[in-house]
Amino acid sequence: MRRFSAEDMTALVNLNGELKWLPAREHKRKSPADKAWPHAYAIELDAIEPDDLRRMIREIITSYLPPEQLKILRVAEKSERQLLGDLVNRIARAKDD
Repeated sequence: MRRFSAEDMTALVNLNGELKWLPAREHKRKSPADKAWPHAYAIELDAIEPDDLRRMIREIITSYLPPEQLKILRVAEKSERQLLGDLVNRIARAKDD
């Protein structure tokens, strides 16, 4: 899957047909990651209600990914979470022994 571009970000913030209610700001320039950001703006995602942000992201993901592919990825993610959880539990028990 390709990385999202600036155009995708614009689509994300324009899903409701308006950009006004999303607080755009000049992006930070402190950390190496901040300095690598190629755009003059940033959007305060934490200002968006969590359910709205989830819906917006879900709509963008499903526009790129066929439903069957998403279903397969969700099953794989569930399995990976279980494996990682088991590994963490084993490590914790080994430390206690």
